[in-house]
Amino acid sequence: MPCRGPMADDALVCWSTGKIVVSYTAGWSLPTDVPAELEGQVIEQVKMKYLATDRDPALRSENTPDVWSGSYAVAGGDSIGESGLLKSLEGALSPFKAWAV
Repeated sequence: MPCRGPMADDALVCWSTGKIVVSYTAGWSLPTDVPAELEGQVIEQVKMKYLATDRDPALRSENTPDVWSGSYAVAGGDSIGESGLLKSLEGALSPFKAWAV
């Protein structure tokens, strides 16, 4: 068996040359009692953040005739709430607010 670099407490570990298969599950694990509407809105928020990796998610429209102009969704605007989350998610989360001072 060939030995590979430090693998266990800085000691060499010999591995089999045979096939090694690892099974795993990935993703989000939500409690079973999460309301479907809330789950859907959280998924939309995650999707928005993921899609924002290549562009500005606040950019709503752009125009190029005399070079460039754009309009943006801003916090408190019609799609993004004051918290920075989608307004639809803010609405879905509102029953779960717990304020303590």
